[in-house]
Amino acid sequence: MSHLGPIYFDQPGWLLLLLLVVPVLLMALTSRGVLSRSKLWLSTALRILVVILITVALAQPSWRQPGQGVTATLIIDRSQSIPMALKKQVLESLENATQAGTEDRLPEDRLAVVTVAREAIIAALPHRNSMVTVGRDVSDLTATNLAEAVRVAHALMPDDTANRIVIASDGNETIDSVAAAARQASASQVPIDVLILPYEYGNEVVFESLVAEPIARQGQNVTLRMVLHSTSDANGMLSLKVNGQPVALSESADKQLPVSLKAGTNVYRATIPMMRAMPHRFEARFTPSDPSFDAVIQNNSQLAVTFVKGRGQILIIDDGQVETEHLSAVLREAGLEVTSRTPGGMGDLLDLIGFDAVVLAGMPRWAFSEEQDRALYRYVHDIGGGLIALGGPQAFGAGGWIGSHLSRALPVRLDPPAERQIMRGALALIMHSCEMPQGNYWGQRVAEAAISALSRLDMVGIIEQGFRAGGANSIQGAVWALPMQEVGDKQAAIAATRKLQLGDMQNFAPAMQLALRGLISVNAGQKHAIIISDGDPQPPPASLLAKYRQANVSVSTVLVGAHGNRQRDRNTMQSVANGTGGSFYPVTNLQALPSIFIKEAQLVSRSLIQEGRIFQPQAINLPGPTEGFSSVPSVGGYVLTAERVGLTQTPLFIKAEADDPLLAFWNFGLGRSLVFTSDLSGRWGSAWASWPEFNIFWEQCARWVMRPTAESNTLIRTRIEGEEAIVDLQALDDQGRAINHLQQQAMVIPPGSGEPIALTMDQVGPGRYQGQFKVSQAGHYLVNIVHANGTIPAAVCVPYSKEYRAIRHNEKLLRELAEQTGGRVMNFNKDGTLPAIFERAALEIPFTPTQMWDLLAILAAALFLVDVAIRRLAIDWEHFRAWWSSAIGQRTEGSAESVLAWKRARSQASGQSNRKGDKATSRTRFVKSESISKDVQRADPSERSKAGLEKPGSTVQDAKDDQSSHTARLLRIKRNMAPDDEGPESS
Repeated sequence: MSHLGPIYFDQPGWLLLLLLVVPVLLMALTSRGVLSRSKLWLSTALRILVVILITVALAQPSWRQPGQGVTATLIIDRSQSIPMALKKQVLESLENATQAGTEDRLPEDRLAVVTVAREAIIAALPHRNSMVTVGRDVSDLTATNLAEAVRVAHALMPDDTANRIVIASDGNETIDSVAAAARQASASQVPIDVLILPYEYGNEVVFESLVAEPIARQGQNVTLRMVLHSTSDANGMLSLKVNGQPVALSESADKQLPVSLKAGTNVYRATIPMMRAMPHRFEARFTPSDPSFDAVIQNNSQLAVTFVKGRGQILIIDDGQVETEHLSAVLREAGLEVTSRTPGGMGDLLDLIGFDAVVLAGMPRWAFSEEQDRALYRYVHDIGGGLIALGGPQAFGAGGWIGSHLSRALPVRLDPPAERQIMRGALALIMHSCEMPQGNYWGQRVAEAAISALSRLDMVGIIEQGFRAGGANSIQGAVWALPMQEVGDKQAAIAATRKLQLGDMQNFAPAMQLALRGLISVNAGQKHAIIISDGDPQPPPASLLAKYRQANVSVSTVLVGAHGNRQRDRNTMQSVANGTGGSFYPVTNLQALPSIFIKEAQLVSRSLIQEGRIFQPQAINLPGPTEGFSSVPSVGGYVLTAERVGLTQTPLFIKAEADDPLLAFWNFGLGRSLVFTSDLSGRWGSAWASWPEFNIFWEQCARWVMRPTAESNTLIRTRIEGEEAIVDLQALDDQGRAINHLQQQAMVIPPGSGEPIALTMDQVGPGRYQGQFKVSQAGHYLVNIVHANGTIPAAVCVPYSKEYRAIRHNEKLLRELAEQTGGRVMNFNKDGTLPAIFERAALEIPFTPTQMWDLLAILAAALFLVDVAIRRLAIDWEHFRAWWSSAIGQRTEGSAESVLAWKRARSQASGQSNRKGDKATSRTRFVKSESISKDVQRADPSERSKAGLEKPGSTVQDAKDDQSSHTARLLRIKRNMAPDDEGPESS
């Protein structure tokens, strides 16, 4: 890049084209043509100028002006590793140091503020009037991501000022690496100043680890190793829980072990027998005798998990009734260990890992939370577990599973086929959730849950107290956010829920009138409405409830966020439900809302239950769980589903309008699933219960879906090093020899609702494989490795955030950061003041470029057109001057004639108006006229001719006079008559 004064050229090489000026000049001199000398030189000058302009434009010139002022971007660490008192002190100091009008901050200086914990949040944009502010700490404070904060600060920097970044932190980052982000700032020559927030806990106990065997066998003893680190001598109690139940570590009544910790590392051991084949969760905790000897209590516990192997483990989830007793007995007789639980006791994904297969016995979707629904799906797809789903009146689509996570793992479609002529329903949702906590969020969630449970041919509509214009589709502010329509693919309905505005409703009547109008206008067999509200709108009149009953439309009400739990609001909601035949739900746990709406949505769903006669299944002998069975007993009913396109197999089906699946199976993800759309109880499956081959059939099905268990000579270990979790796998054959090049598939499922992560296991030695992944939040990270010999589960436990491990500030990291970028290391002065935040020393003043090439290109194009005009156009200047004179003359003559015509008209108008005037005035005008006539007669012909009174065309002189100006002739007449003007008056 080169420059000429303040003009810089980004592509200076193009300036060599200026040499084209020489050939342009030579061509102009040798090809003059018919151009005159002046035109030739003018055209040549224009062409040379065009060449110069185009050349300079190609060189991409820019006019650069120096910027003014300094922009300081503050990064303020708000994470919980910093003591609260220190955070308050640094905030006050930064406020005082950056106030506008101080000696350090000049009027042209700007300030930006970024707060950081787990996420970086912009608190103030760069501006001359910005102040230090942090607002509310809405981010997760259990982590520190300085790298993201530096990247955000770098993106905020204006181009027209000098810039510096100031980080106020303890330097204990837990996510990412700030050093990598600082390299970007260093490349931009932006220094990073560090304000060190110093602290150190003199008395602190950190529970560093709880080590347990990842896998054990039933009846085996497992030794736990508890590792604690103390900064000084401390006394306290050590406790242990296994699956939530306290375990005796001593003979004391509270089962706790008194410990005396020494400064440094302390290790304690406990031996626990593994009596049941299931995942065993361990939680160890240290409680100090003197709280002053432990500054941070969040790091006083540790977690571990041991998976205990046993016989094949089967979990049956039912409602606690007797429908599955026969099946349970059959599986136990087959040597399998069976556990029965209700949906509430199902547990989470970690609990499910301990089972080889799960039997879902006719349970509805609303009996499970969304987390449990997701856990069942991941159990099959990501963990490789087996699933058997049995039918019943509240199973599959009839139980609200349409659109659920689990529905994707089933080998049938729960939404019935469109060609089946089945009664459909219509549902109206009346949304008034604005006054509940996170009202918009929960309003959208419950609406989506209800819509997802409907089949595509059902009808749905959503009403809100809106701010949008509704026209004919509204009544007193109640408006259709989604007009009543067929559900279809649910995309339009889901999109409408995400646009809900949820205004405050004053009266239930308008919304209920609008809902009733929409419901009775559609053709549906079952019609239902759901109201979610805090109950404070005015109740609807009894006449409106009577209209609902007359139209056979029921209304269920969901009471949330009632003001002080007022009885009046509760009575209003309950009376609406009771008056229309609906249900009333007083909700205190918001997490239960989606399940309620799913359950209510099923009231309008089309009848998917096929019963009323005996159905004889058709059987196809296929390889798999039903292999060898060419016939099966009849059923008295089933839930209507549809075949799923793909690698599914349907060996049993009911011949009806279509081939309705009775039993279907497939491989899904790492696992397998099987559905039986009828039940095994007395309602539909009484013939199956007495079938002689019942035991063989269902044992074969159960063993087909079960997850294979890994051999005992395959070992796994997990540990945490820094931010990484390390997984080690040792694979041996039956003779104890290492298995190399083991084909495997590993998956990590993070805590919460995070998506599974593929884990790469690299061979690092004979029969040894290792993989690693980041652990950034607290909870259980589930590891599942599937290979030819079976499935190996493991868990990496993170009891608390790395944020709570810090017992002092990380000064080393902060100093390296400042040194890497050329920044300053800042400390609090004794009086709490800070060095100059807007320090200008060593800052590079930026220049603001203004591009010029486009202007030069436009100017070159204009000059080129002028050059073409000069060369191609010839102007006859004599003809032009004649034309110009003629145009000017015509304009003058026309002007004189216009004046004369105006005077004549005025004279005539004046004469007409004075005919009835006084006689003296008329006589005076007559005498004047007569006097003028005599004077003209006395004048000689030449004078009369000059006066323009002789007839035109009489002589040559007359012709010349005709060409003279009329104005001149009138002036001459006036001059000749002037002496005699008063004559007639005196006589």
